[in-house]
Amino acid sequence: MNPSGRPCWQRGQRPEAQAIDQILDAARAGTATSRMTASTVLRDLYADHLRGAGRALLLDLCDDPVLAAYAQFLLAEPGQPVQLPPHLKQWTALEAVALALEDGAFESEGDPTHDPDSLAFLWQIVDQDADLGTAATSPHPQLGDILNAIAAHHPQGRARKAAKKALFKARNQQPGDQPEQGRRPPHGRASRGGRRRSR
Repeated sequence: MNPSGRPCWQRGQRPEAQAIDQILDAARAGTATSRMTASTVLRDLYADHLRGAGRALLLDLCDDPVLAAYAQFLLAEPGQPVQLPPHLKQWTALEAVALALEDGAFESEGDPTHDPDSLAFLWQIVDQDADLGTAATSPHPQLGDILNAIAAHHPQGRARKAAKKALFKARNQQPGDQPEQGRRPPHGRASRGGRRRSR
């Protein structure tokens, strides 16, 4: 940990496989910002290992409820477009809203100097990739806050209404309807994603 209390990810202090596992565990348990930071660290410092001996770890993460989309981006060849399945497109759209929330993007909306077009690209992503009709079942760990933000700030009334409905459904789901958000399921490949050590 550094003096700010944030994880200090520096190459060379630990074996690569151990360092990657610790970065992934921190990302899985953290915020959207920490997941984005972890992805950047892995891409910039451990790309060679993840293209070689560590590739199997990324393949296992493709079923992880929190890190699957990031695994797909890390598996892609540099400069090549990433083709995500619909459920991961939705997840990344929700993640974009989570990042905006953590960045305080909605806090200035009541300010006279606020530029209403500053969030236009975010809402374009949401409209294009997030099916709000099924969003209530998303395993995103910040789903409630995300849907609440869409319901409060999306410029289109239809989307705000759909987000409110999805938020109501998400809050009223039975505990057994989906895996607990932000935790690894007890069985299956995703459960091995944070434990498997690459060689």
